[in-house]
Amino acid sequence: VGLSVVALAIFFYLALTLALGTVFDGRGPVAGIGIGVLLAGVFFKGMLPPAIVYATPWLLGDIAGALATGGPLDPNWYVPIGVTGVAAIVLGLVALWRFEREEF
Repeated sequence: VGLSVVALAIFFYLALTLALGTVFDGRGPVAGIGIGVLLAGVFFKGMLPPAIVYATPWLLGDIAGALATGGPLDPNWYVPIGVTGVAAIVLGLVALWRFEREEF
């Protein structure tokens, strides 16, 4: 179960970079924004209000660890999973929409 939560996090970042790749022409903004979102979670997850942190994939590593080891879970542990899943699907659909409009 914990591994599936990690897979969701990886799928989110894959969909994010794929969608960014359809918007930007260069590699720099795609890599910079993708890595920036990932590192922002490491640095700011303890400083931001919980409502913002629950709307990001930043807690998925903690949730996956708790599920894998049987540790205590936050009462709202399902919110980041749902929000990240919906965001990954939306980003994937944006990427597909942009692929159809792009001329190669």
